[in-house]
Amino acid sequence: MEIRHIQHNWELLFRNTDLLRDLIDKYYPFKTQNQITVAQIKMLACIMRHEPDGVMLKDVANELELTPGAVSQMVEHLVRMELLDRCASENDRRAVCIKLSQKGKSIRAFHEDFFDKVINNFMKTVPEEKQEIFVEVMQKMHQYLENEKQKQLGV
Repeated sequence: MEIRHIQHNWELLFRNTDLLRDLIDKYYPFKTQNQITVAQIKMLACIMRHEPDGVMLKDVANELELTPGAVSQMVEHLVRMELLDRCASENDRRAVCIKLSQKGKSIRAFHEDFFDKVINNFMKTVPEEKQEIFVEVMQKMHQYLENEKQKQLGV
């Protein structure tokens, strides 16, 4: 495969990511009302992956590759915005667990509905025989990128 074609694919991937961000910015009702940053949305997505059990601050820091101090500040801001709740850990009463608040859960529902709608509508435009290939390529790309990330972290 010629290099120019590969570069075009990466440019297309980044442009598609930007278009998805533009769509979510336009339709995401919580972002404009509460001034949620992209970093905070990433944090909410990280915490969403741990629902309904919640997650420890240090685990969020590890997953997002941020310092515990930076995560703590973002969590504090999101708690003040009533998007997250702090609670005692079930395993260690001294430790704090972070969970989505009721308002945060409404963001999760919107997030899931929005992306389900966008992806499902897109998949309707893809011939059925190519849908499995698309999913397989996306999964392979995800696995490759996860492996590369682990190599970078020395894991």
